[in-house]
Amino acid sequence: MRPKNAELDRFQYSAKNSHGVSCPGVVLLVDATDPLIVGSTFDYASEEWTISHNNNENQAHWDRSSMGPLINRYVHGTEDRIDVNAVGSDTALWNFVAPSKFLGSHVRGGMAVAYGGKLSFVLSSAAGDFSNLNHGHDGTSGSLAVVRIECPSCRNEGPGRTDRGIQLIYPMSALASNFDGTTTKIEITLTESSGWLKDSENSNVEWQAPSQNEFIQVLKRFGSLEILGDYTRYHESVILDRVRIEPGPAGSILPDDSHEFLHYEDACTSY
Repeated sequence: MRPKNAELDRFQYSAKNSHGVSCPGVVLLVDATDPLIVGSTFDYASEEWTISHNNNENQAHWDRSSMGPLINRYVHGTEDRIDVNAVGSDTALWNFVAPSKFLGSHVRGGMAVAYGGKLSFVLSSAAGDFSNLNHGHDGTSGSLAVVRIECPSCRNEGPGRTDRGIQLIYPMSALASNFDGTTTKIEITLTESSGWLKDSENSNVEWQAPSQNEFIQVLKRFGSLEILGDYTRYHESVILDRVRIEPGPAGSILPDDSHEFLHYEDACTSY
């Protein structure tokens, strides 16, 4: 049988300390030759990927054709909404939206096991002027948010913070090279120090890197994952293929400092 395009299995356990407090853990089983937590290859369907902020185009379109070794059966979206500002940049940016199987809030134990691993995907284009790219429109110093992860139930670390959740983005400026419309494989390391930025919740405060605790907390329970499709200032058609979330090194565990914060959030005795 062909292995499924995801983790093979996972199981939970709990351990009691000397005070009788029970805390949970998760063991993830993956294919040693191709370690993978979850992925979409779009071999047979769109796999419930959708599109956001693009007027009437809400579903990602599945195509069974091939465009070379990195693009073979894929989903795509086409610009259906443009809102150009005073400097000529489109402020209505559309995104590919991941289905529930990718979300930390959807699986037992969340995606914290992906800490130290990577998110990867392949982008290409069928139309559009990629010599004239959009600018970012939030606290990202003008850089486009290539990936956006939101966790409404997460809590900012530090005194005086609110419980309005945490939004993380990975800016184009942190990529090895900008996406220019040609077929490109993008790999993003899943650690707080690899270029991720956290929404400051204040228009006057520039976005900064999340803390290690915040990043792991978001991985564990994020409820939304979006990949940018709207790179140009006018009309474009963008292709997405081979989306993967891979774990960190075999046998890896979360840093000791993160456990107390995660247990505080999750009450330790329940999962």
